[in-house]
Amino acid sequence: MYATSSHKRHWIFANPEALAEQRRLVNERFVSLRQPYIAEDDNFEGFPNSEEELVIVRVVSHTGVRFANEFKPTLPLPVRWIAFMYFKRFYTKVCSLQLNTAPKRMMMVCFFLAAKVYEFNISTSQFVSNLRSGDAASNADNILKLEPKLMEELNYELTVHTPYKAFEGHLLEMKARMSLLGFDLEQLRPHAMEFFEKAMIGDAMLLYAPTHIALAALKYALEKCDKSVEILKDFFYRFLDLDAFNSREEDREQVQKVLNHVGAICDMVLQQGKPIPANNETADIKRRIHDVYLFATKLDERLRNNPSAQQTEEGNDSDSD
Repeated sequence: MYATSSHKRHWIFANPEALAEQRRLVNERFVSLRQPYIAEDDNFEGFPNSEEELVIVRVVSHTGVRFANEFKPTLPLPVRWIAFMYFKRFYTKVCSLQLNTAPKRMMMVCFFLAAKVYEFNISTSQFVSNLRSGDAASNADNILKLEPKLMEELNYELTVHTPYKAFEGHLLEMKARMSLLGFDLEQLRPHAMEFFEKAMIGDAMLLYAPTHIALAALKYALEKCDKSVEILKDFFYRFLDLDAFNSREEDREQVQKVLNHVGAICDMVLQQGKPIPANNETADIKRRIHDVYLFATKLDERLRNNPSAQQTEEGNDSDSD
């Protein structure tokens, strides 16, 4: 059950500020270990901060959505959600500026592991045949080498609760309790699936319960079908066996609180799910991160030559949870 799961205990952040702070700490730890080994003649511009890192992670997330949609054979929807949850969790523990675990690489590893966990039967050769860059042998080798690193950073907590079952449950309840709506509730399904796809881009899955994300998908779908959101409010009253006209004040306040909560989830998903603008600022961030990757080999070699610094990094990795 979600209520007692490691998903809820360890991977749901209290608020967006707590999530941002965790990312900032990961970035600062990475930078502080390497900054002392940069020489003046390296002509190195500097490390991107955690907010700039997140831009690239979001760019790769959009690519991941396209990859999932084009994958052959068709990936089950829960595999996609699980993969993105692994991806998001990983970068709350590991800095995306590390070359060997750069987002483009790790996204594919996350999909590969998610397919295994969901028991979606696909061979390594089938999987890498979907990759557009690199040769099959090296792609397979990279994925298999990085898979243990991914599991380690996830604390081997691989169970992910997705919003799809919750959505089906909500839809069935609506059909049972609100049979006189005058329209086919199945019209909501494609719009809800569109919402879930948008939700994979941003932070909602690290902040909200799957059942609440599913309710937000219903709200989004109702609006897309030009239906009043009052339908959702009425559903809450019926689901809680309350009378909308004769209920207690505290019950009405509770229903409104849930509606506000669902609205906040919708707003976050739609805002964070927008494409990253291809402007000069984004191009500059990409260039600076590319420069970090080019410089990484030299910098890591200097780090390895200092045993105390190497021990510090290993200690930070093990303590990053």
